[in-house]
Amino acid sequence: MTDAFEPAELAAADGLDRLIDDVLADRPSPGADLANAVVVAQLVAEFRDAVPSAVVDRVAGVVRRAEHQAALPVRLAALVLGLVFAMEGLGNLFNGHWLADNLDVQYDAHGLFEGGVVFLALAAVVLMATVRTRWLDLAALAGVPAGLVLAIHGTPEFGEFPEGGILHATQGAAAIAFGVLWWIWHRRYARRAPTEGEL
Repeated sequence: MTDAFEPAELAAADGLDRLIDDVLADRPSPGADLANAVVVAQLVAEFRDAVPSAVVDRVAGVVRRAEHQAALPVRLAALVLGLVFAMEGLGNLFNGHWLADNLDVQYDAHGLFEGGVVFLALAAVVLMATVRTRWLDLAALAGVPAGLVLAIHGTPEFGEFPEGGILHATQGAAAIAFGVLWWIWHRRYARRAPTEGEL
C-alpha cells in the first residue's frame, strides 16, 4: 500500500481548488465538472447569508457611541479653548476702549475689529471639533499653537492687566490640554476611517 496520490487524483483536487476559488470570486470556471460546480455554489451560498440589516445597524450604533465617548475628553478641551478664543474676540470687538485703557495703549478700532474677527473665526474652527470628530485635526493644528503663543506673549500682562494675564494663561493651559488629549486620541482612534455619523 502506498500513500502517494495518483496523477488523476491530484489533477481532480487542483481542479476542485480552482473551482472553489472561482465560485468565491464570482467568476466563471471553464472546464469545471458541472455537478461539482453546483455543489460548491450551494455551499458558498449557504455560508454567504447576509447579516440582517438590523444587526448591522445595531453594531454600527454601538461603534459610533464608543468612538464618541472616546473622543469626549478631547472635545471638552476643544470647547474650553474655543470659548477662551471667543472671549478674546468678543472683547476686541465690544470692549476695545477698556482693553486699551488697561493695557495703557492707544485705542485702535481698526486693529481691534480685525483681531476680533480673526479670534472668532479661530474659535469657530476649534468649537466645530466639539460636535464633529473630523474637525479635531484642523482644530488642533490651528488652536494649539495659537493658544501657546498667546500664553507666552500675554504673560507680562499679569503685572499691569491681571484679567488679560489670566485669559492668556487659560488659553495656554487649554491649548496644552487639548494638544495632549488630541495626540492621545489621534494615536488610538484617528487612523481608522470615520463612521458615517462622524462626517
